[in-house]
This record gives sequence, C-alpha cells and structure tokens, in this order.
Amino acid sequence: MLWTDDDFINTADLKSIDPEVVSMASSNEVVLEGDAGTIRRGIEDAGRYLEGKLVGSTSFESFSSISSNHLNAVLNTGAQATQLRRFVLEQVVVTDRNAAIWSDIKHWVAIKCLERIYLAAVNASSSDRYQEKFDRFKRRGMFTLWPELKRSGIPIVQSPLAAPEALFARDPGTFTASEVSGSGTLDSVTYDVCVTYTGPLYTSQAIKGNNESFRSKLHQVDFSTGNVLKVDVTNLSFPVASQAAADLARGVFLPVAATGWNVYAGEEGGTLYLQNDDPIAAATKTLTLAANPVTSGYSNDLGQYAQSFLTIQDVIQRG
Repeated sequence: MLWTDDDFINTADLKSIDPEVVSMASSNEVVLEGDAGTIRRGIEDAGRYLEGKLVGSTSFESFSSISSNHLNAVLNTGAQATQLRRFVLEQVVVTDRNAAIWSDIKHWVAIKCLERIYLAAVNASSSDRYQEKFDRFKRRGMFTLWPELKRSGIPIVQSPLAAPEALFARDPGTFTASEVSGSGTLDSVTYDVCVTYTGPLYTSQAIKGNNESFRSKLHQVDFSTGNVLKVDVTNLSFPVASQAAADLARGVFLPVAATGWNVYAGEEGGTLYLQNDDPIAAATKTLTLAANPVTSGYSNDLGQYAQSFLTIQDVIQRG
C-alpha cells in the first residue's frame, strides 16, 4: 500500500496503543475518522514532515530510460538552484509485506496521529492530563520512533501504481459493483468487492513484476438467487505513465501506466479472491461473472512492495 492510496491508520490501530483514545475523543467532541477527522490531520502532519526530509539537491535519481544527466539538463534553467525532493509521498510504501506486522513507518505515523488527537483534546478541555499525553506521544515520536525509522530507511518504490479510487490521487474516479440477472445461486449473502490496477510487467499472479496496485475501497453487494456479480470501471481514471504538470515541482518520478485491472470478491469481512484468470484490458470496462464468485485460489495482497529503503541523515548543508 502506498502512502497516498488511503488512510492507513484507523481508530482500531490507535486504540491498540492508547485504549483511552475513543472514550476521550467522544467526551471532548474530537472527530477521529473521515475527511474532517484528526487521524487524517495526523497523517497529513506526518506527510509534510517526511516530505521535508525527502528534499534533495539539484542532482536527481535516474528513472529507467531517463538519465540523471538528462533530468539535470532539462530542469536546470540557469536560475537560482532549487531544492527538489528525491522522492515524494506517492512513492512511499506504508505496509509491511506481512499484513499482520506494522511497518516502522506505520508505527511512527500512528504516534503522530495520537499527538494530533491529544492536541485537539488540550484545545477542547485544557486538561493537564491530556497535555501530559500529548507531550509523551510527541517525545516518543521525535526521540524514539523517528530515529528508528531513519535507521531502517523509508520504503520506496521507484515507479508507483496508485490504487483505484486512491484517496490522495488527482481525480481518481470510482467504479460500481452490482448484481445482475444470471445463473447465481447465492441468496441473502453480502460480498465485498474491490478492484486493482495492473501494469505492463504483470503477466499473472505468479509473475506480478511489482505491477499490481493496492486494492480499491471495498464495495458491498447483496446477492439474491439467480443473480451474478457485475463490475463496471467506466468511471475510473486509469493511471498513465506521466505526472500532471502541476505536480512536477514537488519531485520527478515515472508512474506505472495501468494497462489492465483485476477483480476480487469474498464474503463480507472475509478473504478476497481473484475473479478473473488474466488481467482485464484497460479498454474493457465491465466484467460480469458467469456464476457465483469463486471462494478459493489467489487472494488479494498488499500491492507494490518497497524496492529500496532511503536512509535519512539530518545534516546542515554548507554553501
């Protein structure tokens, strides 16, 4: 999962660190989740701090067929040198390869979220106890978890492939999942349905080439007898192999173009299984199953994995 795919911290995560957080938030009218939630604000705080540490000099990484010398020549206008980021949040991988284990970066961001939540609580109540917890989480993030993250490195993917419906993507679009008339035998059963993008290096579940994205949001479908699943991605904006001009000032990277898509489905709250044998071409906008969704085989995983770990050194640049 990439940083920009979705909120990767939730209330349950924070409660595992601080059992008081839910009751405290409720009693002080602190919103936790959603667009106006303090968790989102905490993730944004962490993102701004991290992007500040990803600033590089006027030299650039090379990107597949684009050499660093070429990038230097194109971006050097002869004006005063500017600080461009070596990497951006779209390239940061936030999940461990084992879904049951928190990555170092998730540990750090979770504490940043708790810091933001208790700051809101202090503003709401002026409680000394909340101030003490704010100070404690701030110290833990700054003096324990951030140094640990710097040593282990920021997990980076060179060419990211954003998830369908990615939260922080530019106009990502959406898809629909519904039941239509067919030969299905499910009755009064709810399924979770999601889609992923695939890139040109993906040939099968056995050979993904790090070219399958994290999943979309889960859509629920309530089945009744005689109906089957239909997925329509007409309104999704498939990623292309270039950045929007407005994003270039933040940093230069080469995104993966989505050349296909996969469908996963499973009983509500259960494992999500692949429903198509081969990637569906990007030009094909619907998939209708011939029968009930399969409930075995390849399951959905965590999307792209880190290809490198960027270590950060806090140094003062000299002129």
